[in-house]
Amino acid sequence: MKIKIVIVNGRGASGKTSFETMVTKIAEARGKHVKITSTIDYVKMRARIFGWDGGKTPEDRRFLSDLKDALTRWKDVPYQNMKERIEGYRNAENPCDLLFIDCREPEEIKRFVEDFNALTMIVQRGEPISLGNHADDNVENYQYDIVIDNNRGLDELMQEATIFVETFIMEEEEE
Repeated sequence: MKIKIVIVNGRGASGKTSFETMVTKIAEARGKHVKITSTIDYVKMRARIFGWDGGKTPEDRRFLSDLKDALTRWKDVPYQNMKERIEGYRNAENPCDLLFIDCREPEEIKRFVEDFNALTMIVQRGEPISLGNHADDNVENYQYDIVIDNNRGLDELMQEATIFVETFIMEEEEE
């Protein structure tokens, strides 16, 4: 089954999860199945072995970024894990119509575009601040297909989510 894949990026607290949750509720009300995952999920699972407690301090974020870099250099583990997960979503008894993948690194985003014909999206809110690691600090260093402006409030974000569903999910039924 063909799954539409959208790579989502944005700085911490930009509203990525809020937007994805809104899209999920709207799409599922229209009979579409949506999954949300992240390239850092596997890294977080491994980080807990080393004592990471789920924190989001700059030190925690740098640790996760460094661990992901090390796993990527070692055997491309985070990307390979995500490829396996995509195949699992495709072959599931109830496959999803849309898969959101949160991903920070521009080089990895480009691979998803090339390997899976993924769309790319950035959710923006407020002025960028440095968090001291390349994964967070290089969010804007990519030419995204879709830019979601989350500077106006939740009602407007919901409108953006509705437009996204109508344009990128429901349009396939009409073709």
